[in-house]
Amino acid sequence: MGNVDWPQPGVPAQRSLQDFRGWHAWQGGPVLAVVATVAGIEVGRALGAGDVRQDLIDVLGEGFARCGWTMPVDLSTVTETSVVVDFTVWPSVIDGPILAGSVPVRIAPTTGAVEVGEPRNGPVVGHFDGPSAAGPLQRDVVVVSGWALSPRGPLAQVAVVVDDDPPITARIGLLRQDLRELMAEPYAQFSGFEVQLDLTQLDPESTSIRLACVVTDFEGVRVVVDTQVVELASPPVPAEPARHSKPARNDTLSAVQAAMRRWSGGGSIALGTEAQDGLNLMVFTHHLGLGGGQLWLSELLLKCGAGSEFRCTVVSAVDGELRGALEEAGIGVHVTGPYPTETAVYEGRIRELSAMAAVIGANAVLVNTMGSFLGADLAGRLGLPAVWAVHESFTPAAFWAAAYPAGYVDVEVKAAASAALRATAAIVFEADSTRQLFLDAATEQNCLVVPYGIDTESVEKYCADVSVAEARSMLGIPSEARLVVVLGTVEPRKAQALVAEAMSHLGGKFPDLMVALVGDTGGPYGDAIADFVSTSEAAAQVLIFPVTPDTYPWYRAADVFLSASDIESLPRSVLEAMCFGVPVVATSVFGLPELIDDGQTGYLYEARDLRATVEALEQIATRSAGELERVGAAGRRKILKSYDSRWYAHDIRSILEGLALEPSAPPRRFLRAR
Repeated sequence: MGNVDWPQPGVPAQRSLQDFRGWHAWQGGPVLAVVATVAGIEVGRALGAGDVRQDLIDVLGEGFARCGWTMPVDLSTVTETSVVVDFTVWPSVIDGPILAGSVPVRIAPTTGAVEVGEPRNGPVVGHFDGPSAAGPLQRDVVVVSGWALSPRGPLAQVAVVVDDDPPITARIGLLRQDLRELMAEPYAQFSGFEVQLDLTQLDPESTSIRLACVVTDFEGVRVVVDTQVVELASPPVPAEPARHSKPARNDTLSAVQAAMRRWSGGGSIALGTEAQDGLNLMVFTHHLGLGGGQLWLSELLLKCGAGSEFRCTVVSAVDGELRGALEEAGIGVHVTGPYPTETAVYEGRIRELSAMAAVIGANAVLVNTMGSFLGADLAGRLGLPAVWAVHESFTPAAFWAAAYPAGYVDVEVKAAASAALRATAAIVFEADSTRQLFLDAATEQNCLVVPYGIDTESVEKYCADVSVAEARSMLGIPSEARLVVVLGTVEPRKAQALVAEAMSHLGGKFPDLMVALVGDTGGPYGDAIADFVSTSEAAAQVLIFPVTPDTYPWYRAADVFLSASDIESLPRSVLEAMCFGVPVVATSVFGLPELIDDGQTGYLYEARDLRATVEALEQIATRSAGELERVGAAGRRKILKSYDSRWYAHDIRSILEGLALEPSAPPRRFLRAR
């Protein structure tokens, strides 16, 4: 039962986006979806459990409270001046469609279009969860999220369109356990999507934007499943650049000396305030656990002689497994707790660490990751030269949206980080694609590329000591399997869910193909992948293993290494796999196309696309062993030639020592010739 309330038969409608309204119910409650079509082409849809209708409550009861719907309809592709709009009701995912009625509509000609397609064998449904249409939306980098689902299986791609701009591909495969419970569809639990939108460059005169969620199925049919008009806040008033006075060094030292004398019972304490020869490095990092950015720092410090050839103290927000190796090398480690984002606490931490810098006599600073921006700010206030290693593949504005909840970081703290980006002597990146993201926030002179490196000698030694057969035996991998290793912390940006869905989609087509997902930490995302795999057709072909510090056996055992991430600067795991001679299949994001020559030193495919992931696995399964060996060998030669960790350690140390002597010198001057 139900009714289309608007448009009424014959009432004129605009040849653009407008809202149709009505209500429909099935078995005493809301329907799953209502779809509007013109000549068989979908022009709009509405989800059930939508608008509250008090009139229905009064007449039919509380069960009908949310049977109302509002449907954004786009008639811009229609050329006629009069059409018939058919309304089809989908009672549930399982039940088939029911034609609920037709309404003749007169429309006026106009221009512009949003591409739509014709759903096949059932409706594709979806919804924007955020941002809320209640607005107004800030003109910042914002995250738009939602879900999209087809009863026929997973969707290939989801994109978000802002007004008439080109589509922006969304991250897909995000966990939505609530939909799994509601819809009883195995793919529903990974039907979530999200995308970052940069609204900072919008026309200041614009007062709203229209968002459209466009999904693509495996047949290439594109369907608009939801639209939303969002009101915009007024353009922000430009903030004044952060201005900080340097800590009063003499006063700070006097207070620290007095406190240390009290702690020592009045004895004499030697402070590191006198002039020292050589580098005395203070390092700021976000974490000492296992991870790409942390391993970059650990290997850098150990390779460049920190703790033995020059003094070094590491300040970390979080403790972790890498602390022991640093301390064994003679590097001091101080775990300070999470870096504050509230202004008063942030300034207190700055004063505390300024005193520490004075006590140890630091004459240079190394900052690891954007999240450690406090260290760069402190270096600027103390007048110390600094090198800031940025591994993140975001613009600075997008970093805040990705790393922190909205409103979590005070404006003054963001301003301090922005000022530090402009003032830091050298900001180093692993790839030019990520360097380009920072040129507007920093300067061309202080942004430079220092390619990442790995310990190639240890890899060569491992290969000499352990055979492929021994590694497989150690891990329990059958000798006849074509093993694809996906190594990295199980998390949405690394897209392990898409790999699991792709294997299920193949449906056992390649029985010898085996995928090992290595890096599970026991969180909800990993648990959902395990649950999905256990009931899929690929249950025997997808194996999930916990995170491990001993990764070499996996590289040695692999036939192919797969990197499915949609955000990577230049992943250490890819460099290590290539050094092992394992052919790499990777998404074409950020620094990976700079490293991999497609078809020569590895293979590339499109990120955030399930169909592309399926095709990548099909190619892995069908390529000859000789072809894979050729590509793996070429990749290994490239790593041995250009990506040894000794070289980036040499470069970073050279920049630090050079800037300590000549703070105003251009940092590129201290790089070795390549």
